[in-house]
Amino acid sequence: PLSACASERSGFALITALLVVVIVAIIATSAAVIGSTHTLGNRYYDRESLLDAAALEGMELARAAVNGNKSLYPAEDFTTLEDGVPVTDADGDPIPGVQRWTYVGPTGSVSGQYGVFGSIVSVARDAGGGAVVRRAQVFQESFAKYAYFTDVEPSSISFGGGDQIFGPVHT
Repeated sequence: PLSACASERSGFALITALLVVVIVAIIATSAAVIGSTHTLGNRYYDRESLLDAAALEGMELARAAVNGNKSLYPAEDFTTLEDGVPVTDADGDPIPGVQRWTYVGPTGSVSGQYGVFGSIVSVARDAGGGAVVRRAQVFQESFAKYAYFTDVEPSSISFGGGDQIFGPVHT
């Protein structure tokens, strides 16, 4: 009777050891999957941040270009300022696989009755298919907004004695 009982219990230890090994393997596999998912998420976030910065840079470069050269702003439709140009990093080195397209043009009513509005659209794409599109609205200001505006000030001009000007002033 003792030998029969001992032979039945010897299999119990083997099954327990196998269950512990399987449970540890499942935990290790789960940890590896969670770690790889976290790494992939970080890579996606880094790439998306890079593309976003590239698109925002394109908008600011376009705004500066149009402010510096009014002929770049079309009377109708859109003008392509950048057409698939490589994007560079802060050192001026091209970022592999990243390109940018930038467009500028009037939007809304082009009569000028309510002001002249335009849009700058910048698209940054990478070789992996990621893309970020950013749009900025620009407004052409008029000197008519000034309450007082002169190109030439005579030497005898003076403000005083209760003179009041309501609004912005440009001289």
